[in-house]
Parts: sequence; C-alpha cells; structure tokens
Amino acid sequence: MRNQTSGCLLEELKSRGLLLCERRGGGVKALFGLVQELAPQGVQVARLRPSPAFAARPRSLSASYGVGAFPPHTDFALDDTPPRYIALVCPVRRSAHTLIYDPQPLLGSNDAMAGVFRVSTNRKNFSTRFLSRRGAESFIRYNSDTMLPLDGHARQLADKISTALDPCTVVDWSTTVFVVIDNWRFLHGRSAVADNVGWLWRLALRWK
Repeated sequence: MRNQTSGCLLEELKSRGLLLCERRGGGVKALFGLVQELAPQGVQVARLRPSPAFAARPRSLSASYGVGAFPPHTDFALDDTPPRYIALVCPVRRSAHTLIYDPQPLLGSNDAMAGVFRVSTNRKNFSTRFLSRRGAESFIRYNSDTMLPLDGHARQLADKISTALDPCTVVDWSTTVFVVIDNWRFLHGRSAVADNVGWLWRLALRWK
C-alpha cells in the first residue's frame, strides 16, 4: 500500500522541484520513504565535510574555495547527464547554509540558448550549453570552475549567474534535516563555513 506521507512529499517535489524537511518533520525516515517512491535506478552516496583547499580532492569545489562560499553550480555537471535529484542530509547541525538558486528567469535569453561552454578535464573534453536536452526533457548544467565560456553569450550568462543571481531559498541546517533538489532545474551553492562542525550526506539519484 502506498505510503501517504511519502506520496505527498513526492507530489511536492515534482511540482516545486524542491523539498525541505524540518528536524521535527519526520527526519531521515521520511527521506527513505520518498526515495522508495522515486525508485531511482542508482543512488550514489558521499559524505561532504568542509575541507581546507590544500587537503581537498583535486578539481573539487573545496580544492578551489576551501571553507569559503561555493558559487552556484550543478552537481555532477561533467556527467553526460547529471543526476536528476540531489538529496542533502544534515545529521549534525552546522553553521554553513546551503543556498539554492532558480535560474528560470535566464532560460529564455539568447545567452542561455546559444552560449557554448567547453569542458576540459583529464578524462573528458566536450562542448555543451547551459540548457541541454535528454529525450523530451531539458536540464541545466553549470559549473564555473570546469565550464569555460567560448563566446560572448556564454560569458554574459556566466557573469549573470555569478553577479546577478540571488538565492531563492536559504537552507538553515540548524532547523532542517534534509533537502531534495531537482538538479536539472536549480543551481545550489554554500555559504562560507564559520567552523568545522557538522557535515552533509549527499545522495545522487540516477536513472539511465
């Protein structure tokens, strides 16, 4: 029998593209029910702890920004198709906030439609746009550290994202236990870390 609570969470996530659960609102158990409802083909789990730049994994955001603020980005932007949903779980309250950005006002511009970026790493080398397609669906892809603007449209779009895009939601981890983000629709970042207390579990939900 379908779990009614999980079903309501699923409907909210699909309509808004964003779901927050307060610490008094069912906690991780509610997230497990939601993941069962979504039925992803794969779940990739990682523990995210603030790290100084010198100790961070190469080419990660921590390697570039250390414990400073993270800019708006798509998780797994270098993948052929980034995971649709990203769940962030905070088991221990932390001072740093997760910042969520809605780039929808930018999507109708020529910059978003025509701008070309170059992705170049040790393992991948390809051109892409901010707005891409997967079958009948579209998704956004952006990471200022790994996507180099190749033309004026891309440069203007990158500038708008970094200077003019304000967070639409600030996730306060003192009151929130988890957030699920539609990684195809929203960008997210992080405020600077004031202390090294607390960490996040990240669940990347994938479909083939």
